[in-house]
Amino acid sequence: MTTILIKLFATLRLTTGIQTIDFSGESEPSVDELIDVIQDRVDAGGTGLDVRRELLLPDGRIRPGTILLIDGHNVLHADGLTTRVPSGSALSVFPPVGGG
Repeated sequence: MTTILIKLFATLRLTTGIQTIDFSGESEPSVDELIDVIQDRVDAGGTGLDVRRELLLPDGRIRPGTILLIDGHNVLHADGLTTRVPSGSALSVFPPVGGG
């Protein structure tokens, strides 16, 4: 059994009211599959937020400014969205944030 803690930050947390999501599954999911898990949880909350649009470009690449960390390691330095997340890990999701 695979267990992963998904942590949402910044505007994702503020907009959805979700701080963490506990994932359990039979195999190690990819980061992309966990984005779907986040979307399912957001949809259940009724906020109408399109998580993929927030985090990814229309062509499916990670949007500049988005930070996806597995136990503190940026997935950009691994296999990006296809990176497998090991059981017992934490996926931290930071959407792009504007400001100045």
